[in-house]
Amino acid sequence: MNCSPSVEDFGTPIVEIMGVMAKNTKKMKEKKMMCSICCKPVDVLRDPKTEEILWKYGHNAAPVNKGRCCSKCNETVVLPERVLRIN
Repeated sequence: MNCSPSVEDFGTPIVEIMGVMAKNTKKMKEKKMMCSICCKPVDVLRDPKTEEILWKYGHNAAPVNKGRCCSKCNETVVLPERVLRIN
């Protein structure tokens, strides 16, 4: 009886699994974040001179919902709702 595990005992080798995970992670990073209010892509804030991305995660959509929102929804929906809740 052989007590040493073989590749067949575990299925897919870990190196192959990690390669697939790395590819999937890269694809996930490329997806655009969607606004939790209007369901359109969240705008990206770029440096006007270098075009370098400064922020790509939108705005906090609370108290409207638990998510992130675009600048338009932040200005037209979220901020007015916050002001109403102060009074």
